[in-house]
Amino acid sequence: RACYCRTALYDVDEFPNNKRNRYRDMLYESYPEMSDFKKIQEEQEYKNLILKNIVPDPNAAQFFGEYVKPNGNYLTADEREQYINSAKVLNSIRRVWEKSFSRHANSGQKMMPKYQFFQKISALMPSVVSEYRLSFNRFNARRLQDLCDDYKDNNYSVLISGRYGNQNRTKKNRKMIEMIVLSIYGSKDKPFMRDVTKYYNEFVLGQREVFNCDTGEIFDPKDFMYQDEPITISESTVFNIINDPLNRKTVDRLRNDFHYNQQKHNADVERKAPYFSLSKISFDDRDLVRKAICTRENKITGKIDHYEAQVHAYYAFDVASGVCVGSAYSLRKDTNLVMNCMRNMFQNLRVMGLGTPYEAEVENHLMKGTELENKLRETFLEVTYCAPMNSREKRAEHLIDAKKWFGSESEIKRGMSYGRHYAKHEAYLHSREKVFDEKNNTYKNSLQAWEYDRVIAEDQAQMSAWHNEQHPRLKNKNTKEKLYPGMTRLEVLQNKQNTKCTPLNWRHLCHTWGKTTKTSIIRGKSCEVDYRQWWLSDPEVIRRFNPNNTSCIAYYIPNLENLIDEIYLYQDDRYIDKPNYLNAFQEAKAEQTDDDIAIMHKQLGWIQRAKTLVKNHNKDVILGKIGMIKSITLQDAIDEVPLLPPPEYQNYSSIEEDFYTDFEYTNAEDDYAIALSSI
Repeated sequence: RACYCRTALYDVDEFPNNKRNRYRDMLYESYPEMSDFKKIQEEQEYKNLILKNIVPDPNAAQFFGEYVKPNGNYLTADEREQYINSAKVLNSIRRVWEKSFSRHANSGQKMMPKYQFFQKISALMPSVVSEYRLSFNRFNARRLQDLCDDYKDNNYSVLISGRYGNQNRTKKNRKMIEMIVLSIYGSKDKPFMRDVTKYYNEFVLGQREVFNCDTGEIFDPKDFMYQDEPITISESTVFNIINDPLNRKTVDRLRNDFHYNQQKHNADVERKAPYFSLSKISFDDRDLVRKAICTRENKITGKIDHYEAQVHAYYAFDVASGVCVGSAYSLRKDTNLVMNCMRNMFQNLRVMGLGTPYEAEVENHLMKGTELENKLRETFLEVTYCAPMNSREKRAEHLIDAKKWFGSESEIKRGMSYGRHYAKHEAYLHSREKVFDEKNNTYKNSLQAWEYDRVIAEDQAQMSAWHNEQHPRLKNKNTKEKLYPGMTRLEVLQNKQNTKCTPLNWRHLCHTWGKTTKTSIIRGKSCEVDYRQWWLSDPEVIRRFNPNNTSCIAYYIPNLENLIDEIYLYQDDRYIDKPNYLNAFQEAKAEQTDDDIAIMHKQLGWIQRAKTLVKNHNKDVILGKIGMIKSITLQDAIDEVPLLPPPEYQNYSSIEEDFYTDFEYTNAEDDYAIALSSI
């Protein structure tokens, strides 16, 4: 701050453009320690540019989700995350370079050399890696430039690893009075304003001690005096201090919880719902108004007792259409409830031929830091975590209210729900009738309790009718023009899908959200799941198992009828195969049908291929029939054989004469006659 006969500093960037550089040079000459400021500022600008241009890449997520290694294995979840992050970072670098090139080209300015650009980027990569895990560590400028050029030419495949101020006294007193009043009012016992006035006046008169619980400091009443007289205040002064708009927000944060401040003071954003379906899915839980009649065994008497219990539901709403694409019900609110909702949602999307939702909106206190967090990030491109007890943020809260209150098929209209006893509006208010018994804390149910399955069926029927209502969203509130004219909620979901949504990767969804069963391969042919034999897709699949270990885990998501249609086998978190259920055929010829014959041919064909596989493998790995004998035994046998004497010389001419003398020959004609006579 400038004062008389004192020097002052002025922000150089506030000077006009024609004087800024000259004054900056003069500043650096006078203060050399500030000469690195420009360099630091440029590095921070480049870093912000890189991080700002990092956006999700659905194509990369699809490519690496379906990529198969040369050995037939799929990428693990950790590898997919690193590769997708690497693609997003390289896309951001290329986007920043192209924008810089086009801007300089249009303005006619000299372009920064490419090697100099990558030198700046390489210096920023360690800070980028701290936020995004990458599959490469080539932060050298030259190697990073080569990687970006190669990525531009060959796209995602290049990322695959080959190896895998001052105040006067009066103002000061006024500020101190305000601080002590607000501190007293913000205490946990929540005093009234008249009590605050009493406590403060007793403090300045020396009748009460006030201290700081955190530091132990005891406040001095002399600091609240003017001209050696204590400054006392009235209740109206306390009222004005506390009800200052900013002070009111501050003390309410001390006196009340997050929910009160969220509804009373915290500002909210102005936003609009997505236009295309599956752009955002919002999840939330609720308790159905109608209770269920349940049974349990009395541990003392052994009899079956009937009791009423609250049915917990977990919904998955498509924000654009308002359709509940997934639902699950249970008497316990736990992780299984969320998992069942996810399975039901993906089965519904599969039946309707829709893709994977782009973004998921979930509760922070239920998902963050649990096993569900990793599953969500592996499934959806974007995951939004909402603060607890913040109904304004989560779209599912709004849609649950709409399902309950609005429309001709709402829960209120169908007589399956009612308002709350603490509602502000009279139309939403519902009074409860208390039961005066020994417990003195029970109330009569306005709705009759039903069986558990009937309660769920009622909610499902209402939901189906609600989906087939006309979509109520308006395009123009002044003209009352509909955004989706003539279309129901369900039709909006099916016909307005976002093109950025990728197809369902059912194998990945089963592995992430599906149920599991431990099993093993029997005789290299099949495994048993759900009391059924599932045959390997091909006999060659047996090669993928570890030596002397055919145990595996079957992942599956039951269909809408709670039946298993297909399973996927994994061993050590490594994908093995998708086996088929071939069914059994009728062995009696008199009762066989065409389906039985077709099943028999499938099984026999598989068995024949297995025999052929073993036969061909025999030729490849077996040398033939071989014998074996110990080497020392063979040498001993050779040593025991006696040596034969050398052969004696004989006169072969005399032997030949004796040969012809001993045998008497006839001519060929006589031999022929003898042969004929012997027939």
